[in-house]
Amino acid sequence: MTFRQLQAFLYVVRLGTVVAAADTMGLTQSGVSRLIAELERNLGFGLFTRVGRGLEPTARGLAFFKEVERSFSGMDTLYQAAEEIRSGYEQRLRISCLPTLSTSVMSGAVKRFREKYPNVVLEIDTATFGESLVALEQRRVDLAVTFTVPTMDGVRIERLAEAEYVFAARSEHPLMARNVVNAEELVGEEVIGLISERGQPKDEVEEERSEIEEQAQRRLWCHTSSTRYAFVAAGLAVTIAEPFAAPLFAHAGVAIRRFRPRLDLHYCFAIPSAEQRSQTSLFFRAQFRAAMKSFIEEHALPARVF
Repeated sequence: MTFRQLQAFLYVVRLGTVVAAADTMGLTQSGVSRLIAELERNLGFGLFTRVGRGLEPTARGLAFFKEVERSFSGMDTLYQAAEEIRSGYEQRLRISCLPTLSTSVMSGAVKRFREKYPNVVLEIDTATFGESLVALEQRRVDLAVTFTVPTMDGVRIERLAEAEYVFAARSEHPLMARNVVNAEELVGEEVIGLISERGQPKDEVEEERSEIEEQAQRRLWCHTSSTRYAFVAAGLAVTIAEPFAAPLFAHAGVAIRRFRPRLDLHYCFAIPSAEQRSQTSLFFRAQFRAAMKSFIEEHALPARVF
């Protein structure tokens, strides 16, 4: 098997015809057909059947396509990296970040970072806690901004911040007249329940939060805090949530109050060993801390950066 044979096979499956594959590859139709025939001889089974003017992959061809596509995804990354180097970009920094921090803090950090490193390619992957762990284990990211993670081989955990869960409701809700909302005041309220992430162990704070919610009515459940804030904005219910998404929904009539008992969330940077001393990673982490501190101060959030 050659690279060119596999490339022709991929294009024919994706585009459906030899004509389209030939145009994409800059070859003649007979050239693409010859590559496919050579590949079929090497494999020992047919890859396509003709349907009208097009080609459909056989069952074996489709199974083989899935494996080739998986292998070529890594090749595509290498070609992309080579093109970036040719275009004058210095390097790539791959960052995994929680959805809430991606939409609230990340833009400020990126703006600060690019002032010094305009030629570094930033790849921001918005990821849940569990997805970040998998990305770290597979070394698919250079940095994760997430909730505090357990000890991992070859990964350094660096404290970033802590924040308090807040009570969120529409600004006209009666409990907004208070500076602090207590758990017992939620009895009788409809509170949006949090669907815990699969595979994420519950700590004492999460257990306590869940017990508090159980005292109220829960007919709405969702995973992300942004969805919960959107439901609050629509007047569907109230919620206990992290505070960083709250300013994004203030224009929609959402307000927050401190909540008691105090329930804390802890955030961290998780850095694979190879990136711990990287100057770009060090600088980005410093800018993210600064952007997070500014965001907290600007919106008077119950949180602090370490």
